[in-house]
Amino acid sequence: MKRITTFICFILVFLFVLTPQAKAEITNVRWGIHTGGIRLVIDMNRPASYSFTQNANQITLTIADGLYRPFTGQLPSPARSFSVQGTAGETKATVFLLERNLSVNHYILKNPDRIVVDIRKIDYTPPKQPIAEVGEAEKKAVSITDEAVDKDSIVANHVLQHHTGIVLPPGESLNTVLAVEDIPMHIIFSGTTLYFNLPANWKALEGSYLELITSHSEILDTDISSLTVTLNGRRTTTLRMKDINQWKGISKIPLDPDSMVEGVNSLTIDAMLHSNQDRCSNVNNPGNWLRIHRESLVHLKYVPSVELALNQFPAPFFEPENYQTDNTLIVLPDAPSSLEIQAAVDLISSFTHNVPFKDFYPLIVTMSDVTRDIAMKHHILYLGNEDRFTQELLNTFDSTQKLEKGNVFASVFLNKEAFGRMLITAGNGEDLCFAVQALLTPETRKQMLASASAIPTSLPLPKTIDVPRDVADVSLVDIGRSDVVFRGILQHQETVNYQIPPNWKIKGNPILVLMFRHAPNLEGKKSALEVDVNNVPMKGVALTPENANDGRLSVPIPAERLNNGFISFQLKSYLDIDIPDCTKRFMESAWLTIDRNSYLHIPHDIVPLTARLSNMPYLLDGKRELTIYTEKEPTGKELSALSVILSAWQRTLPWKVVFHIKSFDEWTAGNNEENQVLLVSVATLHEKGVPLPVGYDPEKEEILSGEKIPVLPAFANQSALLSLTKQNGGIQFISTWNHRMPTTVSFRQALLDWNIDGDVAFISPIGDAIPFFTSITEEKIEEKPTLSFWQKVLLLFSSDRNYLGIFTLVAVAIMSILLITLFARIRRK
Repeated sequence: MKRITTFICFILVFLFVLTPQAKAEITNVRWGIHTGGIRLVIDMNRPASYSFTQNANQITLTIADGLYRPFTGQLPSPARSFSVQGTAGETKATVFLLERNLSVNHYILKNPDRIVVDIRKIDYTPPKQPIAEVGEAEKKAVSITDEAVDKDSIVANHVLQHHTGIVLPPGESLNTVLAVEDIPMHIIFSGTTLYFNLPANWKALEGSYLELITSHSEILDTDISSLTVTLNGRRTTTLRMKDINQWKGISKIPLDPDSMVEGVNSLTIDAMLHSNQDRCSNVNNPGNWLRIHRESLVHLKYVPSVELALNQFPAPFFEPENYQTDNTLIVLPDAPSSLEIQAAVDLISSFTHNVPFKDFYPLIVTMSDVTRDIAMKHHILYLGNEDRFTQELLNTFDSTQKLEKGNVFASVFLNKEAFGRMLITAGNGEDLCFAVQALLTPETRKQMLASASAIPTSLPLPKTIDVPRDVADVSLVDIGRSDVVFRGILQHQETVNYQIPPNWKIKGNPILVLMFRHAPNLEGKKSALEVDVNNVPMKGVALTPENANDGRLSVPIPAERLNNGFISFQLKSYLDIDIPDCTKRFMESAWLTIDRNSYLHIPHDIVPLTARLSNMPYLLDGKRELTIYTEKEPTGKELSALSVILSAWQRTLPWKVVFHIKSFDEWTAGNNEENQVLLVSVATLHEKGVPLPVGYDPEKEEILSGEKIPVLPAFANQSALLSLTKQNGGIQFISTWNHRMPTTVSFRQALLDWNIDGDVAFISPIGDAIPFFTSITEEKIEEKPTLSFWQKVLLLFSSDRNYLGIFTLVAVAIMSILLITLFARIRRK
């Protein structure tokens, strides 16, 4: 028995030694404010050893094992940023510091496993009064505190020292995701083009690379199958398939910074796929496939340009790409005027209108809201009248003399921490709004080659020419799509989705009009373009030489195919070329392009909607102006919430909303014909007698329940209260608060997503929305009138020209027969 036990123990020990240990993975990287500095926490799924080095302005932790996903981010003082990147067999976590003489302490904690790094100043002394604890969401948020700024040292507090070119770190890193879905390739010669953006104020550095993650078929001949990468038309590298792992193989391809250009850069990936030496058997072979995974990315090593110019605006303050985070403050003078707020709102709404598919929530704050910690990690754009800023601040932007009458002034530079600082100022509010419009106009902005410029208000700004277009036509561009391109033989497919606005009442059947062009050598009997609606084939057309240059396909979409106003149609193409000898490789000359000007014609009427928060901003349709009433001296808390709400509304609409900012002192109860927003506290609304769905106790300064809302949520007095009512010819939207407007990231994200129902809702600081239905009646379902036979025929002819053509042809044929018969009888007589 003892021998058996010894043998079993030996086997168990042997298996334990031979069993490969699972690799540790970094699951998250987070940071928080620590005593006298910051704390960086690297969360891991299991323990791992690491080594620590510190030199100059950075510290590096080399962690054993690999890393599944890289992490990057900004850090507050005394650090600048962090970057966690994986290399062969190890992971390097690098923290860039603002100063050299810092105290760094690092250690490992368990349950859960994590590596902790504490960074603080050596000469730190604890404060005399304890600082109130803040939640984790508040720590990461840009919390607008009540700490006042010493105006005598505003240059130091706002970090307005110009960049000297010495303190800048060796370079920043940014990972750019190239695709939201996997990209399949399944023909002999396959290709796809991906894009990434290089802002005008960035300079690419050595060390940038393309991390290509691919999987391919098991039966590929890896000796002759290859991948070729081209950057902006320049061949970069060619990889053989045998050098790439079969499943999710990672290839790091260096990118030459000299081949990159400002703006959009293209990465073309061409694949040659062969299963065997016989090329004829490779055609239509389902075993020929390659997949580029959506985890592929471009690791961009860059350094912000030291010299900024006005023609680069809106960079670096507002970036159009989804992967670029906008950390910008629009700073107004304390107690800003209505026109100063107007200029800030115009700036935000214009950018949101131009980039509607990006989560964009800039912050509007006042001078007293900005602290040094906030200024250390944000771009700042100062906007206001000249007499509202100190001379010290104006001198920082090279405004050494008083602004001449009839001019506006704009200046931009990079501060010592490589963050942008910009000033837009004028003599009065009207000129300030003009300055914003001048900088938003590309034709005017391109002429501003310097970092500072005085712009005369007499300068004529180009006006946008509205091209007459049927409001019922929605093009591919309107829904964020470009040309749809199919290359190569075999089958291709692209899905396009569109949500019909809720205030559109459909009349008849929508029609999808596709304008296309294709290779003239396609075989018409084997090549076709087909349209499916909700995966049901609707209509198709043969691709022949006759429609090679100006093809057109009209596809009626039955109204019953609409799913709650949602249209999903699949564009399918079957491309083939009649080639007797497949070794000539002509099959790759097959291509089809569906033009971006293709459109969806949706005949409709605008119908009134009930006063629900979820129906905003479509309640503004028809009267596209919105008047916003603010407190006499609004703070950055409510102005930031307003900017997020307006961004959420503007990016939903295809047309631009015209905003008018006024003081609440100008508001009158009888003005019910305009669309209005009341951005005022509960106390001010109660004092002026504005009807509210809740009660208010001015002595206790508390919100009370009422007849409409008998039970309040627990966070009612710490949340934002939204209320919507319909008036005679307009709407009234109230955004109010009791103690203070929340400023957390979760709160701003809830406003931006705008998944809010009811006509009254409380939004908590952590983003919870509690809706109430206080005055909403059930929508009346209109009974569709029964159509007569002739009305049905008329509707059929108006919805599809094919029926009208057939009817005309039959009518002409019948009339011809009658005339021939009549003439025959006359001749007989």
